[in-house]
Amino acid sequence: MTAGQAVKSLTLGHGVGLPLKAPSAATAAAWVVTRYDWSGPDQDVRHRDRSRQRLWHGCRRLVHPDAGLNDPALTDQWLAQQSSAMTRICNASVAGGARKASDLMFNAAGPARRPASRRPRSRWLAGACASFLLAGAARAEGTLQLPLGDPARREASVALQLDRIVDTRRGDAISAEEMAARLAGVRLVFFGESHTNFDFHRAQAQLIRLLHEQGREVLVGLEMFPYTRQAELDRWTAGDYSEAEFLEAADWYGSWGYHWHYYADIFRYARDHRLTMIAINAPRATVKAVRSEGFEALREEDQAHMPPAVRFGNEEHQRLFRASFESGDLVHAQLSEAQLTGMLRAQATWDAVMGWNAMRGLEQRGGPDAIMVVLIGAGHVTYGLGSQWQIEDEFSGRIASVVPVPLITADGEPVTRVQASYADFIWGLPASRAPEFPQLGVSLAGRIGSQPTRVIQVGKRTPAAAAGLQVGDLLQDIDGEAIESFAALRRIMAGHDWGEDLEVGFEREGRLQRLRVPLRRQPVATTPRTAD
Repeated sequence: MTAGQAVKSLTLGHGVGLPLKAPSAATAAAWVVTRYDWSGPDQDVRHRDRSRQRLWHGCRRLVHPDAGLNDPALTDQWLAQQSSAMTRICNASVAGGARKASDLMFNAAGPARRPASRRPRSRWLAGACASFLLAGAARAEGTLQLPLGDPARREASVALQLDRIVDTRRGDAISAEEMAARLAGVRLVFFGESHTNFDFHRAQAQLIRLLHEQGREVLVGLEMFPYTRQAELDRWTAGDYSEAEFLEAADWYGSWGYHWHYYADIFRYARDHRLTMIAINAPRATVKAVRSEGFEALREEDQAHMPPAVRFGNEEHQRLFRASFESGDLVHAQLSEAQLTGMLRAQATWDAVMGWNAMRGLEQRGGPDAIMVVLIGAGHVTYGLGSQWQIEDEFSGRIASVVPVPLITADGEPVTRVQASYADFIWGLPASRAPEFPQLGVSLAGRIGSQPTRVIQVGKRTPAAAAGLQVGDLLQDIDGEAIESFAALRRIMAGHDWGEDLEVGFEREGRLQRLRVPLRRQPVATTPRTAD
């Protein structure tokens, strides 16, 4: 839809989601042109006046008394006062696109005139997708063959083998037992994971067990917890909690959210063998402040959670960061360069905090020959550009990286070779598959805005998409159990399994509705072999 078409729909009475109490016509105008691509016929100069006229009338309708103002005369006066600003916004939209129009909007309307009930869309998207990316959810397939990292390996590739591990420094395929033996003398192992792939966690548990059986003192570093929750981990490994008590005390579904049983075997093994578990993550609020405000503007309470240094500005890290987005990713494509830089700054902070806390935990609680296996999203590990790069100049011990790679992607594409610099050890796993445990397939606003259970994203090929849930729906309950937060949704979903049917209550356009949502997995496509 072009901007002209969008505004024309407004004049016909079809709203596009702008808050009704828009505080200025300039804000309304800019929202329209940032909400829709200014392309097609309206881009031609000869259509500019007509488009501007439609925009004017569309915005007039938005600030009409029926839309929340009480005095028609004030409405017209307001529009007249905003005429110059609206004209500049329209011209900017035709000449320079939505970003330029958005900049003009804030120059014209000022911060005090931004809608209180909704952030400008591009800024809102930045906050909405930041945690999505930084949690390691970005697709890995597009990052497997990049000439990054170790100069000695960056131009070479290695063949992937199912259930074998390639030592990319030596070039041979080995067993898990041999990999554990080759880690003799290594102090930190960053083990990159895909959070909802059970095979990744099975491999992590196997390495921890093998190292322990070989007589190493093993510590386990955990991205799942901010370091401020270390006390709960200590009580878990001491045997003070039952599983149910631990999940509640540690706020598992609030601070992490992925199904407990992805990690349960690792936690049980650590408890049963009294392995020290170290929380290494940063408080979310601190990383959010870095993303939005920058390093220099951090408040004292956020500064207290920061490591001594954050390395920022590595060109290779930036290239990897951008490559982690899917090709044609519409969500991230709408972010400005400044917003992407903020997300990259947050990613570097996350890498640094977890690297420094892992290093400090090993030094403070491990013996001289101890090894820590750090369970962390693969995006913080690959090419040695994440947590390892942040601390390698400060840490005197040896560091190694392990990252599993499925031989077939979720889209059915075969993976045969991976860049040798991707990780020190690359573990070949079976085809990517649906999550072991069911997920509804939506992202909620959470702390963004005032409606934490509003749907901001519906994943493709998910139960939510198949059933017809939409962006903008306000979730109310599942089978009568109230949903007050994203954590509540995750906790409720943990009690269900594939094959069940859920009844989801939600609000759409002011109407309460109910929808049956079958929990069904989508089969993974497989690429047929061709005859020789």
